[in-house]
Amino acid sequence: MAGLFDRYLPPGQMIRVNNHHLHIQRVQHDGTTVIFEAGQAGFSLDWMLVQPEVSRFAQVYSYDRAGLGWSETGPKRRTPQQVVAELHAMLTAAEVPMPCVFVAHSMGCRYSRLYAHQYPEDVMGMVFVDGYHEAFDIALGEKKQRIF
Repeated sequence: MAGLFDRYLPPGQMIRVNNHHLHIQRVQHDGTTVIFEAGQAGFSLDWMLVQPEVSRFAQVYSYDRAGLGWSETGPKRRTPQQVVAELHAMLTAAEVPMPCVFVAHSMGCRYSRLYAHQYPEDVMGMVFVDGYHEAFDIALGEKKQRIF
């Protein structure tokens, strides 16, 4: 993917988190903060048709997890805990107003639930689209989980 994303400037802002940069895009409007969380290999542009509609009544943010879209590759081990820690650091550095509503797809639902568990004061609601649940990990077993 690096070639395509090197050709085009990111539509949002690059935020330094630890030793790498993450991309976050904001569509300005007053109101509730809504954060879009993409699925497993998804990124901010997955929400490009939905984001303008929701921005009619909310402040809307989408972002690229480390190694996806315009975001730089982060630490090698991409655990849900690492993803959530980076998301929290990025949202804090970008001064995103909290609390928020997460709108998440697939694997993004897992990250949103973990974020809400670790930072309950930051989350006022969640909307899941074709949600992924942690119980699936148990069914997969340790060996097959490595692909996620």
